[in-house]
Formats: sequence, structure tokens, C-alpha cells
Amino acid sequence: VFYEVSGTNDDVDDDDRYYVNTAMGDALRDDHPYTVKYWIQYHMDALAPALFQLYGALRDDDVIPFSVAHNYAPTAHAVWEFLRDHPHLAATFDKAMNSIDA
Repeated sequence: VFYEVSGTNDDVDDDDRYYVNTAMGDALRDDHPYTVKYWIQYHMDALAPALFQLYGALRDDDVIPFSVAHNYAPTAHAVWEFLRDHPHLAATFDKAMNSIDA
């Protein structure tokens, strides 16, 4: 995502080396036309905790990782209830959905 560059850069104190985005890393920027920034933010904040519950889900068919991780009833609506109760993540989710170009 980043690579090291030797030389000088007016934006950094260390003139010996600095890092710049690769084409893939550019997609993490807000101003990139195909930004994935909001998807990554949403997944890290909302979905990553559920990954720690996967083992329980493999052992017990009644365990729904997202519901266990966020303490919601195991229903099909748990994600929407979670977003209702966490407006900052709902806003990130909305930005992520709006960043999709059909």
C-alpha cells in the first residue's frame, strides 16, 4: 500500500526517506473516486469484533457472531438495530454504501 522513497520531501523532517501511497493505497483516501476508506472503517468497528466469536459459532449452530459480539438478540435485524444505536457507525456505513459506483 505504501513504498519507501529516498531523497528529499518538504513535508517531512527526515530528508533521507519517506513513504508515499501506491495506486492501491490511494484508494484509502477520501478524495479517491473509488475510496474504500469507509468500508474499512465500518468493518473494523462493526464487523471485526464478530470475528472473535467465530469459534463459538462453529461449535454451536445457535451462535450468531455479530449478535454475540455486540450483545444483540440473534435476529436478522441485529445489524440494523446496532446501526440505529450507533449513529456514528451508521453514518460511516452510509458513506461506504454511497461510495459504491454501480
